[in-house]
Amino acid sequence: MKKKALFIPASIRSHILPSFYLADMLSIDFEVTYAVTDKVLAESAHKNGFKTCKISRFKAGCNNEKYFILDQRKNASFLTILKCYFKNELYWKRKNEIDELLEQVKPDVVLVDVYCSTDFLFLYLHSKKIKIAFFNPMPSTYNVEGYPSVDDNVWLKDNNKYSTNKSIKLSELIMSPQNAILKWVSEKQMQKLIRWSKIPSEHSLIENKFIKAFKNIPELLLLPLEFEFSPAIKKDYQHYLGLSQHENRVDTELDSAFDEKWEGVLEKKHEGSKIVYCSFGTFFENAHPRLLDFINMVLEVIDSIPNVFLVCSVNRYVVQTLYAQHRVFKNAAFFYKVPQLQVLKIADLFITHGGLGGIKESIYYKVPMLVYPLDIHYDQCGNALKVEHHGIGLKGNFMYEQKNYMQAKVKKLLYDISFKIKINEFRANINTVYTNKYHEDLLNKILA
Repeated sequence: MKKKALFIPASIRSHILPSFYLADMLSIDFEVTYAVTDKVLAESAHKNGFKTCKISRFKAGCNNEKYFILDQRKNASFLTILKCYFKNELYWKRKNEIDELLEQVKPDVVLVDVYCSTDFLFLYLHSKKIKIAFFNPMPSTYNVEGYPSVDDNVWLKDNNKYSTNKSIKLSELIMSPQNAILKWVSEKQMQKLIRWSKIPSEHSLIENKFIKAFKNIPELLLLPLEFEFSPAIKKDYQHYLGLSQHENRVDTELDSAFDEKWEGVLEKKHEGSKIVYCSFGTFFENAHPRLLDFINMVLEVIDSIPNVFLVCSVNRYVVQTLYAQHRVFKNAAFFYKVPQLQVLKIADLFITHGGLGGIKESIYYKVPMLVYPLDIHYDQCGNALKVEHHGIGLKGNFMYEQKNYMQAKVKKLLYDISFKIKINEFRANINTVYTNKYHEDLLNKILA
C-alpha cells in the first residue's frame, strides 16, 4: 500500500503547475493529494492525475485578517481587524482546517509552498509522525550580500538594500497610525503563535522581503541552482531540483481555436519561417491599453522582419480587440490560452513577462528569450536579469520600450547564434547535474 503525500500550494496557477514535476516523482511511492482553494486549481490537479481536497486561501501570520473579514461579508474597519488579531480568529480557523486536512488525508509527508510557510505553525506539532518540507516555485527569496535580491532589475555591487529591522518608525506612526498599529500587533501575534506552536530555536523564524520561513526545514526549489547568480546564495537546507519539467503536463482552459490553427503554424515552420512565441501569462485580465500598445508594437516588429511568424497568447479581451482593429493577420495567430510546451517545442524566440515557469520551459526547449517584466514586486525583474546575465536572452522595459529597440533585440536573438549556443550549453550542463539518481537520492534523504 502506498504512503501518502499532501501538497499545500499557494492559490496561484504558476505555483501549482511546476509542483506537478515533484508530485509526479513522488507518485511512484506516494498517493498524492493537493489542498487547493478553487475549482480551476482542482481541475488542473485532477487532469494531471492527482487527488484534491478543499482549503481556504487565508493564512495565519500573513496579515490576511482584512481579507478574511471581507470574505465573511463584514465591514473590515480598523477596530474589526484589531479584534480579529487579538482574538486570533484567523489562527483558529486555519488551525482547524489543517487539523481536519491531516485527519482526512493522513499524510506521511506534507510539502508546503513557501508562500504558505506559516502553516508550519500547525504542522510542527505533528512533525514526529509526518515529514515536513517546503517547496519553492521561485528562485531563492533570501537576500545575500553582494548579489541582487530576487526582485532587482540591476546588479548594484555591494548593495544590500533589504533590512530585517522590523521596528516601527515614528514617520510611519505619524503618517498612518492605524497601519503602524496593525503592523505592531501582527508582529507581536506572530511571536505568540510561534510560542504556542512550541517551535524550537533550531527552526527559528527567518523573515525576508517575501516570505516568513523557518530555519533548517528542507526547502525544495523547483529550478536549477545554475540559474541563480552564484552557488553562494544557497542555504544549507535548500535543495535545487533542476528545470522540474512535467513534460506530459495537461493544460486546462485552452483556446478552442488552437487545434484548428496549429497546422497552419506548423506549415509556416516547415516553410522556413522563424516562430516567435509571445505570452504574458495571466497578469492582465482585460484589454489594458498598455498591453494593446505593446502587442501592436510586437506585430509591427514581426511584420518588419522577413520570414517571421508570431504565435501570441493573451487574454480573450485583447484577442477580441485586436481582431476588431485588424481584419487580417498575415504573420500572426492569436489565442487566449495555448498548450505552451507544444508551442515552445517549435519556437525560435520566446517573448515573455519573466515568470519562472515559462523561463524554465524555454530553457528546457532551448529557446532564447526576450523578457519584459510586468510585476516589479516579485521575481520577474530578477529573472530577466538572470536571463541576460547567463547569456540566454535579453531584457527590455515593458512600459517604455521603443519599436527600433525591440526590433534590434528580436533580430539579434533570432540571428545571433551565440544565444542559441549558450542556451544549449546551459541546458546540457543542467542535464548532467539533475539526473534521476540525483533526485532519488535527494528525496530519500529528505522524505524517507
